[in-house]
Amino acid sequence: MPADFPIHLFEEHSSTLPIWWQHRASPRVAVYLDAHLDLQQTDTDKIRMLQKCKTLEQVKALEAPHHLNPATRYAFGIENFLYSASKLNLLERLIWVAPPHIPRCYSPALLEYVQQMDGISFEELTSFVATGTSSLRGQLLGLDITICHYDDLVNLDIGSYYYLDIDIDYFVEVPGDRLWIDPGKVVQDIIGQIGSPCVTTISRAVSSGFTPLQFRFVGDYIYVVLQQDHDACGHYQQLYQAARYIDLNELDKALSLCYEAIEYRPDCAASHYLLALASSDVKQAVAMNAHASELDQSYFFEFSREACGYPNRGRSLSHAQLHKLAIKLETLKLDSEQRALAEVAMAQLYAKAGMLEEALHLLNKQIGDLVNHGDLLLAIASKILAGDKPQQARRLLSLVSKHDKNRASATLFLGDLAFCAGDASQALTYYNETHKLAPAWMQPLENQLLCYKVLGETSQVDSTSALISHRKQLISLLPGMS
Repeated sequence: MPADFPIHLFEEHSSTLPIWWQHRASPRVAVYLDAHLDLQQTDTDKIRMLQKCKTLEQVKALEAPHHLNPATRYAFGIENFLYSASKLNLLERLIWVAPPHIPRCYSPALLEYVQQMDGISFEELTSFVATGTSSLRGQLLGLDITICHYDDLVNLDIGSYYYLDIDIDYFVEVPGDRLWIDPGKVVQDIIGQIGSPCVTTISRAVSSGFTPLQFRFVGDYIYVVLQQDHDACGHYQQLYQAARYIDLNELDKALSLCYEAIEYRPDCAASHYLLALASSDVKQAVAMNAHASELDQSYFFEFSREACGYPNRGRSLSHAQLHKLAIKLETLKLDSEQRALAEVAMAQLYAKAGMLEEALHLLNKQIGDLVNHGDLLLAIASKILAGDKPQQARRLLSLVSKHDKNRASATLFLGDLAFCAGDASQALTYYNETHKLAPAWMQPLENQLLCYKVLGETSQVDSTSALISHRKQLISLLPGMS
């Protein structure tokens, strides 16, 4: 029988927040399947914008239309919607079901990532304790968070009422771009362990480049599993198997499954797209790609999605591939909005490759929302800092420091520039600001210590040294850090 709870399927994960707002009288515990923790802190004025909303349409209007759009008139996006939900009292506990390739205990890489998050206190950083065999529970930015594997859910005190929130990038192992498990099986196992949710939200995360386009069907697969539509489940199970065979380079088996799927449901764009990937016949692949696009415009080539897929999935990018993308950008016919997003995405790739003139050229072409793009400015500035004229990065970093997302990194770098220029007093001012923004981050403290030594402030040297030593000792005692 069909599910007796609402199921929402959409493109990007931030669309979860309006749905939770619509059901704001419901339970505030979420079981959250995602490869990323979308808990970035935002300014209080953005939270106030959301608090003033009286209608669902008003909330939806404050969602950023694209992850590359940093305009301050939008209150939330794919990187920070959990923080907004928490501050709106839509979420009081998060059960983060992390995929196997994401550590579920403290590790040097995870520790460094969380330390640099704005607003995280050291007490929160070290608050996580083991609960059960492989779960951790603690607090970040005031939100109660448990990190676990989906098999651990049955051992957690979740309660009878919860939200099930799924980003399909959870099922994708990157940068290999492969499905590591059958998504339908995972969802069925979760429902079997803890019962049906009150509301389910499913995000494809394709347009931002976090999920490869060939796996877009996974969202539909999960939807029909929850709906208990057995005929449709069989169809998407075939597509899952076909995707697995493509990954294993068993293309004949993949082709056979795709042909069967197309015969059963000729209107399914995903079947044609996967057939194109499995086909060794170039003409057939081109024709199948075109047909998939005709059936569903989501399968049209989108430059910003393709370009963002490299950094967002940790994919390597050769000089030859970068050159091909540059030619593609020049020849594509795009409207003004699409071209602006494409140019910013391309500029980020240029910056990462150290092609700073090309990156700045594309950035300087932008108008409106994409002027002084914080992520791009920081990427360019970081490369300049690594070169032989680091002071040239100062103007860019000053612009970045005005963006709420990258302020901590920008002020740290500005402090480094001042210190290298011999102005320890000015450097200390920047490091103090960084410490206020990201109080759990050890680097600003260590840099403060250097400044105090240069300035001869003995008492501050002693107290800061003691604080650093104490923190390092506490970190060494954390689960997984011994």
